[in-house]
Amino acid sequence: NNILKQTVHGILEKKGNNIVILDLNKSQTFTNFFVIVSGTSNKHVQAVADGVKEECKKSGFPLFGEEGYKEAKWILLDYGEVIVHI
Repeated sequence: NNILKQTVHGILEKKGNNIVILDLNKSQTFTNFFVIVSGTSNKHVQAVADGVKEECKKSGFPLFGEEGYKEAKWILLDYGEVIVHI
């Protein structure tokens, strides 16, 4: 899955920690993959989100929704097929 690859690439570029990928394809939910990743600080959480957004934008994947960026305690990025929780 290209968007999943771009998402993980963006996370790895910014050194996100403890990546967990939940494959929800068989459970017929609202998304295909749920990606969970940790950051070491608020700035790092924002940097990981920025990395994901940069990689997905380069590949033309639209961001449908974003929550929590300003506070950076957690950030949710919704790409439809993939949802990222940092």
